[in-house]
Amino acid sequence: VSTSNNTITINGHGYIDDEIVNYHDGQEDADNPIKGLVSGQQYYVHSATTNTFKLSLTPSWYGDEAAISLTGVADAGTAHTFQSLGKPAVGVEWPGENDLAYKV
Repeated sequence: VSTSNNTITINGHGYIDDEIVNYHDGQEDADNPIKGLVSGQQYYVHSATTNTFKLSLTPSWYGDEAAISLTGVADAGTAHTFQSLGKPAVGVEWPGENDLAYKV
């Protein structure tokens, strides 16, 4: 995790921009996520390269896909996982009441 670039490095991750990933901190009875993320939350891949990517709360077609600020590395080390949920078709995915991007 790079807090200065807000990027996550996983060599050869295979993610593409606007792909939805589900993040888990790897802890069953402790809440120890990467600072800036919420374990169990879905995020959109943003600015993907071969080995790095950023995360956003919204896809690019919403027009507000700002990268999430990663403010610290958690203690769980390599236990963190990102599970791909695929890339939705444009206009099919809309924010729901539990979407962190639109919570008041």
